[in-house]
Formats: sequence, C-alpha cells, structure tokens
Amino acid sequence: MRSSGLKEQFYVTYEEKCLLQSKADKAGLNKSEFIRSLIHGTELKEKPGEELYEFMKVLRPIGVNMNQIARVANSTGDINKEYYQKEADKFNEFMLEVKSRFLNKK
Repeated sequence: MRSSGLKEQFYVTYEEKCLLQSKADKAGLNKSEFIRSLIHGTELKEKPGEELYEFMKVLRPIGVNMNQIARVANSTGDINKEYYQKEADKFNEFMLEVKSRFLNKK
C-alpha cells in the first residue's frame, strides 16, 4: 500500500482507458504504477516475453560450468580442454540460435 494516501482522479475516453491498460500490462505494471512512472520521466519498456526467460534457463548452466572450469584452472593451473571445448561449443550454438531467432542472422 502506498504511504502518501493522496488520490487523483481524471477522465479518459474508453479508448484511452483501454490504451492505458494495454500499455501498463505490456510494461508489467498496474495503471497507477504506470502513470507514476511516466510522471517521474521513467523510460518504460515492454516487459520481456517468456521466450527470454527460456533462453536464460539455457544460458545459466553454461555460464556456471564455464565459471567452474575457470575456478579450477585458477587454483590448479590446469584446464580440462575437452570439457572446456564442449561448454564453449554449447555456448556458440546457443549464440547462433539467439542470433537466428532475434536478429534473423545465420
């Protein structure tokens, strides 16, 4: 709950109400949060789609594995080249898929 307790009312057309709700939904905010963000000059962006979170789920374990390889290499001075290459290949495949899907590049 907001602490200010001040209420502001204003009139909009039906089309404006629908547009306000649509834009607030796209930003992942309720109407009040959306309007307050606009008042403060916040640049609002559309909330990312579910596809972004799916890509992040794929990328996270690759990053964890690469970090573990680096940690072992730093502590022992040795690197498992096959394991590193396997993870690097996974990462490169992932990046090609992202480029293909979002940038229409092969």
